[in-house]
Amino acid sequence: MLTAPDIQFAQRGRTHLAYQVAGTGPPDIVYVGGAYATTLAWDQHATARGFRRLASFSRLITYDQIGMGYSDPLDPSTVPTVDDLVADLEAVIDAAGVTDPVLFGSHNGAAVAATYASRHPVQRLVLCNGWARLPVADDYPIGFGVELLDQLEERYRKAWGQGRISGYWAKPRPEQESRRAELAATSRNQAVTLFQVNRDLDVRGALPKITAPTLVIHLEDNVAVPPAFGRYLADSIPGARLALVPGSDQIFLGSDADSVIDVVEPFTTGTRTLFVDRITTTMLFTDIVDSTPMAAALGDERWGELIDHHNARVRRHIKKTNGNEVKCTGDGFLVAFDETQDAIRCA
Repeated sequence: MLTAPDIQFAQRGRTHLAYQVAGTGPPDIVYVGGAYATTLAWDQHATARGFRRLASFSRLITYDQIGMGYSDPLDPSTVPTVDDLVADLEAVIDAAGVTDPVLFGSHNGAAVAATYASRHPVQRLVLCNGWARLPVADDYPIGFGVELLDQLEERYRKAWGQGRISGYWAKPRPEQESRRAELAATSRNQAVTLFQVNRDLDVRGALPKITAPTLVIHLEDNVAVPPAFGRYLADSIPGARLALVPGSDQIFLGSDADSVIDVVEPFTTGTRTLFVDRITTTMLFTDIVDSTPMAAALGDERWGELIDHHNARVRRHIKKTNGNEVKCTGDGFLVAFDETQDAIRCA
């Protein structure tokens, strides 16, 4: 199993951008995840698996956009422009020694990758769950209305860090897990500014200038950004192909990663390979010591009440710590965990 790669830093002026390199390639795939902390994704089994699969057939470069993860914070009083974000991408590509990149842009990173490809030669371009612009306009009827965008921005302003934002972009997770993920990714001020980045992006003028072979992917049941946004990208880029794939997460790296990578791999390498992800599973076994004499001493009714209470309490901890119940033995449990620290917390 490929472990989380070391964090390195690219520098643009006084700004430091955290990036990671995994796999050997070719090709060199630069994943432009946009307002998403890729360094944190490498530490979570569900999302790291998608990165591991990409790195199994490429040299994969991932990085945190300014204001996210381990990259430097941005100035909340200044919203970065697409030119700023493209310059950050240029810095990461130079630092990683990439000369012939395959760009894989997702979320608002799709707009950044598309703009880069309109200005620089790239081997191939992949855009997933992206958009050229979010707000509606007279010549862009598929966009979101101002009222909806205002409501979303207010949610970022008041609710970031409470576990109620990330569920808009992906399948809902337990509230405590979502809260930790939001707080670890960025601060509330940064989150609001990053949403304003998404709101202000408009790269429609760059799309006809792209000459690289382009694959546009969109999840059919995307919960946040409808497929019409992906269809617009494909229609506006010369020769681009649109692939609608099963799934619903705007941030696709979790349960929908395979649907996306199933079309990315043949587009970037010309082949499909079998991916086997070997993971370490931690097992937790619990047992009530001397349960047989205890049951005899208490009697069937009292023992039954005690076991019911015990099992309900254990199962609450299993759910809270992301465990998977394998077996209940009557007076104990066998539980599987993807992460060792979760098993320790449960115990």
